[in-house]
Amino acid sequence: MVYPTPRGCAAAYFPEANALMHRELVARESNTPGYKAMAVRFTAHEPAPVPTKG
Repeated sequence: MVYPTPRGCAAAYFPEANALMHRELVARESNTPGYKAMAVRFTAHEPAPVPTKG
């Protein structure tokens, strides 16, 4: 799915993204996960070659 996400921001589905969070990154008073404080880094990669039938 495509959403209008501003440049410099990232979006994720929850609870699937919970595995990306450090378990100690929580809000002080509510003890809820600090998703807005999570750093994200994108790196370019080369796609794996598609095997051909020979």
